[in-house]
Amino acid sequence: MRKISTKIIITIISCCIVLSSILGVISITVGKRFINNDAMDKLLYMSQSIGGNLDRKFELPVNKVDSLYYNVMSTFDIQQLKADTQYIEKYKGVLASTIKNYSDGSKDYLSMYFILNPDLTGNLADVTLADTKGTGSFQIQSELTKDKYDSKNENMQWYYETMKQKDGNWSIPHAASTIDLEVITYSKPVFKDNILIGVVGVDLKFSDIKDLINGIKVYNTGYAALYNDNFDYLVHPDFTYKDNLATVKDSVYKDIYDQIKCR
Repeated sequence: MRKISTKIIITIISCCIVLSSILGVISITVGKRFINNDAMDKLLYMSQSIGGNLDRKFELPVNKVDSLYYNVMSTFDIQQLKADTQYIEKYKGVLASTIKNYSDGSKDYLSMYFILNPDLTGNLADVTLADTKGTGSFQIQSELTKDKYDSKNENMQWYYETMKQKDGNWSIPHAASTIDLEVITYSKPVFKDNILIGVVGVDLKFSDIKDLINGIKVYNTGYAALYNDNFDYLVHPDFTYKDNLATVKDSVYKDIYDQIKCR
């Protein structure tokens, strides 16, 4: 997964290249060179600073998911699952304590969970802890009900998409299953001996991310935008995640999209 700071730096450089061609029409050569170099230096410094802050914002939740992933990989016993009808209940109790130890005191994410593959267990089962009051105290939540497990459910698309992947990925914004909030999810499938055990993940409050991005000011009229790995807009003054950098406004930004993609 490419770092957010890298995307921001490349985007700003690409925009400056486009800006240069415009300035060339209305400015003399010396003036254009001075303005472009000065603007480039300032924007590059700004992008590195902002990008570093955003990377750190998302780095901790990703690391937490990786830790939970390796914990499940090392502790879940498929043979015990087959031999002991109470294994899942015992395992959920142990894992709930592990997630609480990982999460208590953190305000970097809203919830952390492990959803077992129902095709493996024969039943629905998950372990979810959430900080529903914003105090940093993570408490066990009710398990997902059968009606939630629907590939047509927009709020569970992240789950079905993750099961198809071999690595961690970020979702588009969706409604959280534990609390009435819009979130984005970082999740990762857990395979053991080529068998899908389940999915581990964390939810981040999307409002926090929007506030962070919208609070970035680029000179007097500039703004920041955030995309996912497919370059669908996650945060933008005018566009939503249903819009894509390559296709909005009759593909006016296609050149910028191509420059970013080739880096």
